[in-house]
Amino acid sequence: MIQVDYYIFDTAPLAQRDLFACRLTQKALHQGLTVYLHTADADHARQLDDLLWGFQPHSFVPHGLAGQGDDAQPALIGWQGEPPPADVLINLCPAIPDFHSRFPRIAEIIVDHPSIREPGRENYRIYKQRGYVVRNHRLDAGR
Repeated sequence: MIQVDYYIFDTAPLAQRDLFACRLTQKALHQGLTVYLHTADADHARQLDDLLWGFQPHSFVPHGLAGQGDDAQPALIGWQGEPPPADVLINLCPAIPDFHSRFPRIAEIIVDHPSIREPGRENYRIYKQRGYVVRNHRLDAGR
């Protein structure tokens, strides 16, 4: 059964979303899970790649860009094509990717921005219609 976790920030800026994706990736890796972060385009993937390098000054999150070399990294960022297998999909796109059902866990990060909140609601309905286990986690901007 696929589990979808919604991390909902009621009053957070758009930049909080990527920062939380980095922290969520780090937490999953500490639990021994592999992660695929799905972005809408190459620019966002590169921004996330840069952020993962420096968001924690005293820790390292091993990662790479999918299809750009070593796809054996425990965390990969991609935007096109079929991703390699992973335990967790962090979906940073407005739509649910076609390959989503290959992942046992999916994370959706919602912030108070129309380009994120409205597609997130639609995705929620789709996940529920498909019978996935959907859990909500309300967070404040300080987390």
